[in-house]
Amino acid sequence: MAATTTAVPDQPQQISSFARIFGVLFSPGKTFEDIVRRPTWIVPLIILTILSIGVSSLLARKMDWRAYFQKMDAKQVSTWDQMADDKKEQLIETQMKWTSPITSAIGVVGPLILVLILTLVYWGAFNVLSGGGLKFSVPFAIVNYAQVPAMLGAILAIVVLALKPYGQVDPQTMTATNLAAFLPGNSAPWLTSLGASIDLFWIWCMILLAIGFSKANPRKISKGNAAAIVFGLWLLWVLIKVGWAALSSGGHSS
Repeated sequence: MAATTTAVPDQPQQISSFARIFGVLFSPGKTFEDIVRRPTWIVPLIILTILSIGVSSLLARKMDWRAYFQKMDAKQVSTWDQMADDKKEQLIETQMKWTSPITSAIGVVGPLILVLILTLVYWGAFNVLSGGGLKFSVPFAIVNYAQVPAMLGAILAIVVLALKPYGQVDPQTMTATNLAAFLPGNSAPWLTSLGASIDLFWIWCMILLAIGFSKANPRKISKGNAAAIVFGLWLLWVLIKVGWAALSSGGHSS
């Protein structure tokens, strides 16, 4: 009797963590399918943190914080023109006191906090709105690898900061990848906030997030549904942020 053999289906070849970094840029669909099968996150988070520390360190060396806060307070504080000079100086000194430690802390833990917040938001949204049934590890991995464009943005920021002279840096527009960089300097705070939200690298991140979550559970989460949730949540955040900027400034612009 002839021996019979059972055909074993070919297993998809796994993509290494470093190869995934390039894969999400050039072959995002295939790469996110692999990420969903084997959700890992350490490599992209480490890279993003190292770049973040580099940006914050250079920013601390190149920023004239006193001049920056004078400009921003005059633009955003509705009672600035009525404040006494000593009160203005007190406000600026308080802001400068906390700027250095906060900037350093953001450089170290900022990426982790950002990724955790985004993961919790999207994890809840896709499970509630789409019935995705996703375990935490999958959204966490997707969000981490979707930050690869942010890594490119950080590299660009490091180059720009290295070339900029002291005091010639605006943290909101230093890489000119968002619309705020092209607005007049006396634009209203709400308009500057809106322009800063429309950023090339962040839009790229959101496209990758939509692709990634559409691969997490294709039976429940379609490409259109994933894009609607990702961009819908972003739009809600922008409306809140812009509204807050308008209320905080009291319509004041210089």
